[in-house]
Amino acid sequence: DWVHRILTRSQAPRAIFVVAVMYLGRMDRVHNLHLTRNNVYRMFLVAVMLASKTYEDNTYRNCDWAIIGLRHYPTSALTRMELELLSWLGYRTLVPPQEFVTVLNTTFGMHPTYQDLPRPVSK
Repeated sequence: DWVHRILTRSQAPRAIFVVAVMYLGRMDRVHNLHLTRNNVYRMFLVAVMLASKTYEDNTYRNCDWAIIGLRHYPTSALTRMELELLSWLGYRTLVPPQEFVTVLNTTFGMHPTYQDLPRPVSK
């Protein structure tokens, strides 16, 4: 239900959600992340927010993400969580295309087309 809300409210491509799940997987492998009913919503929201900022040319500001997240967290909290997530990921937010394809196939049972592959924003 809440995943669907984030998906529809953010209007992010499906690839962004796959990358967000990959970020959470990286955190679990490196930092032994334990997702619970109390933290899964905010962790997923911030992972989607960060993936969107990494791969989309036009993305929302943190205050907009607070609205997308139904105002469960103030903008300042989202900003703090974003910085924490970046630190936990070692500021490595790019996902190699082959890793993306593997996760798409093994985790989601999907076969991507070229247009599904995430590409970093050129700055």
